[in-house]
Amino acid sequence: MKINSKKTIVLVLSLSVLQVIIISPMVLAEDTVNGDLNGSLREHRNVQLEQRTTTNIENRENRQEKMQDIRVNIQDRQDKMEANKADRLAASCERIGSMKESQSKRFSEKQAVFKQNFGEKMPVFENNRESNDAKLNDAHEKQDEQRNSMYMKLEEVAKTDAQKEAVKEFQKTVEQAVIDRRSAVSDALDTFRSDVDALVKSKKTSVTGAIDMFQTSVKTAFEKAQSDCVSGTDPKTVRDTLATSIKDARTKLQVSRQSFEGIGDSVSALAVTKKTTLDKAMQDFKTTMEKARADLKSVLKQ
Repeated sequence: MKINSKKTIVLVLSLSVLQVIIISPMVLAEDTVNGDLNGSLREHRNVQLEQRTTTNIENRENRQEKMQDIRVNIQDRQDKMEANKADRLAASCERIGSMKESQSKRFSEKQAVFKQNFGEKMPVFENNRESNDAKLNDAHEKQDEQRNSMYMKLEEVAKTDAQKEAVKEFQKTVEQAVIDRRSAVSDALDTFRSDVDALVKSKKTSVTGAIDMFQTSVKTAFEKAQSDCVSGTDPKTVRDTLATSIKDARTKLQVSRQSFEGIGDSVSALAVTKKTTLDKAMQDFKTTMEKARADLKSVLKQ
């Protein structure tokens, strides 16, 4: 079969035109749809971007608000801490003031008791001495009466001039021995009492000095504590420093007391010395009396 080339060309062209006519609307429709879709996507993305932007801004503002709240809370806590610290300092200062008054009152009471006790002991010492002196004088008076009675009896016994002279010599010897004995006893008592008074005075001076030093140290410690408290020093540091200072003051007071608490031993030593002196005086008196009696007896036998 023979194909007409012209018809073929016309047919092909016709088909091409028909294809264009049929396909072109579809392509256009597809392009339109794609364009609309792309535009919707872009719009959607823009909306999402705006939403994210808005959300980010809101989140940032929320974070800023939270940070501000945190800063406010921190500042509030700091203010409260400062206020509490100020309150604690004020309370601590007040307690220190109360402690100072209480300690000062107790110290004054103890000091008054010490002075009272010490003041009461001195009259007791004086009264004891006066009582002992009175007893000693009474003993001396009785001894004097006994000696005078003895001298009278001896004078009655003495017949010869030698015997009478011997009685006078005996009386003279005895009276001198009595004077020597009493003088030795008086000196021993005066020395003992003087030394005891010196010890007591020294103790009183030492005790008073130690107490004054303790009082001054404690007063200084409290003044420093109050000054530190007012200046804002940590209350615990103030209390610890005050406690240490008072403890040191007490330790020094104890050491001072121990240094003069041996007054009893010193008085005992003085008493031993006194007794030794008195024993010697009595022994010398007895020795003199024994010789005087022997001499008188030998004469009266004649």
